[in-house]
Amino acid sequence: MAKGITTWIKDTMLRGIPFKRLGCSGMGKPQEGLVKGRKIDLAFKAVCETGTVPPGTKAWVRRRVDAILKSLHKANVKLRCANVLVKIGGLRTHLDGVGTHKHSGETVVLELKSTQATLASHRAAYDVPCSTQPTIKVGSTKMANTERAHHALQLAFGVHALPKATRGYVIISASDGAALYPLNKGIALGVFTQPCLPAHSPPAALKRQGKRKSKFTPKKWPGSNIALPGWTDVTKINTSVFVAQKNKQRALVTAVANRRQTSGAVQFLRALQTKLKLSSHALIVARPGNSQWICHLVK
Repeated sequence: MAKGITTWIKDTMLRGIPFKRLGCSGMGKPQEGLVKGRKIDLAFKAVCETGTVPPGTKAWVRRRVDAILKSLHKANVKLRCANVLVKIGGLRTHLDGVGTHKHSGETVVLELKSTQATLASHRAAYDVPCSTQPTIKVGSTKMANTERAHHALQLAFGVHALPKATRGYVIISASDGAALYPLNKGIALGVFTQPCLPAHSPPAALKRQGKRKSKFTPKKWPGSNIALPGWTDVTKINTSVFVAQKNKQRALVTAVANRRQTSGAVQFLRALQTKLKLSSHALIVARPGNSQWICHLVK
């Protein structure tokens, strides 16, 4: 059975590592965004097929679709159809829309994305790389692991997969307008045809162990100014552990990649606390969250 391109991007290009950005505000709630995104998607596809927004469509959805159509008009794209199934080898996707360039006659692939953010907030976050995996390998080159890169990969796949398609746009529907991003022509067809397994796939023996807790792997401390606002790094133990201070309180601090490593990190800091005779120091383990670092304090 063919795998969806978005699943392939997550499993193969992102190696199964969740995409997390820090410091991006105004992006809205994910679940609410999915619900609204489906309504926008359905209305847009109806316009692609019939030329009109379906009767009974809510006013806010109409405003979103109108903004999308204005952007496409400026790009000289005329809509033709929607929901087109395309495949390359074992990969597949349904194209959100297909159009024609009014002047050149070229076939244009359209990839629609919706956000609750304003255009300004969207643009501020679009090129912010993942905090846990800043780059990804695309073919023989490295790309910043950003939302822009994920969308570019989806669009490139659609253009390569649709016969005679030579152009494409990612459409971002924001709360106050729409933006178009053209095809990244540097993403070659070979990216999607070469067999590739997730680089982080665990050995079969580990898979059989099920939900065994992962051990703590030392991670470079990002600095208190990033992970612990209000605290100051005062002593470097090593690249992974610092002594930080806030007012008169001091703590041994370290960082982990995910929540599963927290208990292992606490044990590691306790042993170090004993070895360095720092019993008066608290212990803090920080990990990346969706919009800010999450800190676990042990006194």
